[in-house]
Amino acid sequence: MRKVPADYLRQGMKLGSSVYTNEGIMLLRSGMILTKNAINRLKLMDIPSIYIDDGFIKDIEIENVISDETRNDAIKKVKNIFNNVENKQKCGRVSFILNESKIVGVVEKLLENLLQKPDILVSLSDIRSFDDYTFGHSVNVCTLALLTGNALKLPHSSLVQLGTGAILHDLGKILTPKEILNKPGALTDEEFNIIKMHSEDGYNLIREKSTIGNLATSVILQHHERIDGSGYPSGLKGNKIHLYSKIVGLVDVYDALTADRIYRKAFMPHQAYEMIAGSGDVHYDFEVVKAFLSKIAMYPIGSLVEINTGEVGVVIKTIKGLTHRPIVRIFFQEKNVPLGKPYELDLSTQLNITITKVLDFSEVDKLSLKMKQYKEG
Repeated sequence: MRKVPADYLRQGMKLGSSVYTNEGIMLLRSGMILTKNAINRLKLMDIPSIYIDDGFIKDIEIENVISDETRNDAIKKVKNIFNNVENKQKCGRVSFILNESKIVGVVEKLLENLLQKPDILVSLSDIRSFDDYTFGHSVNVCTLALLTGNALKLPHSSLVQLGTGAILHDLGKILTPKEILNKPGALTDEEFNIIKMHSEDGYNLIREKSTIGNLATSVILQHHERIDGSGYPSGLKGNKIHLYSKIVGLVDVYDALTADRIYRKAFMPHQAYEMIAGSGDVHYDFEVVKAFLSKIAMYPIGSLVEINTGEVGVVIKTIKGLTHRPIVRIFFQEKNVPLGKPYELDLSTQLNITITKVLDFSEVDKLSLKMKQYKEG
C-alpha cells in the first residue's frame, strides 16, 4: 500500500485505505476499484492523495497508531470546538468560550487508543482535504505529542496536559484572515507577520476566558519558540521554553512537512525524518528529538526503495530503534528487471546493504505497470 497523489490516480487502481469526508462520513471504502467518477469526486473535494493497494505486499497489514473511527471522531469534535469559539468571537460573547472537559475527553480517547499499541511506529499519514487542514493537523499534532511524551515516560496527568495544549496549539488561527491562511503562493513579509500573531492570539483568546490550565495554555503561546532563540513570539532559548512546548513545536513541524499543502506537495517521510534529526540541539531539544524519532518509521511500510546493489523492493517491516534499516522484500533485480520469486533482506543484519533511494510516485507507477505486465505475460 502506498500514498498516491490525485494526479497519478488511474481507473482500475485498488483503494488501500478508506477515504472519509470532512464530517467523518466514509466516501470510498477500502478495497474498491477506482472509477473515473470516484477519481473526479476526490479531486472535486480537494483531497490531494489517497492510499492505493498495488499488490506488492498483499500479505502485510499496515496498522495506524489510532483507528479511523477514533481519529474521525476527534477531528469532528475539534472542528466543532474551534467553530464554536469562532462564532462566539464574532458574536462578541467572550465571557466564557471554552470548557476544558470537552478537550480533555478528546485527548483521553486518543491516549487510550495509543496506549493499546505501545510498540507501533507511525507509518501512515492521514488523508485530509485542503479546507480542513487545521482540524486534522490539530489531531495529528496531539497524537504525535502524546507518542513523544509517552516515550519520555511522562505520567498520565502530564500527558493529558500536553495533549490539551497540543490540540489547541493553532486555536489563534481562527483570527487569521482565511485568504492569508489558504494563500497558494509565497507570503509577503507583512502576511507572514500576521500569521505569526496566531500564537499570542490563541493565548490571549483563552487565558482568562476558559478553564484551560496554565501549562496547556503555555503550549499555545510557545510552540513556535526554538531552543536557539530563533523562534517567536518572544525569542526564548533553551529551558526558558516549557517541555510541552518543545514537544509540540517539533511535532507541529513534522506533521506540516509530511502533509500536502495548497502551496506545495508533502515531503516524503524519510526527508522529514532527516530534517528533524538534523535540527536536534539546534532548533529542537535533543532528548525530545530522540524520543520523537523513536516512534516514527523513517521508511514506512509500503515504501519502494532502491538498495546499493541496484535492486528494488518494498519495506515490509520497520524495527523499533533501527527504523533506518528495515526489512525489505526485493521484487526487482538491477535495472528494474522483475524477479520471478521475491526474497527478503533484513538490513539490520545485512550491514553491507544500504538504502540509496526512495522511489517517487512516477517511478513507482512505472514499476507497478512493469510488474503487472510481467505477471500477465
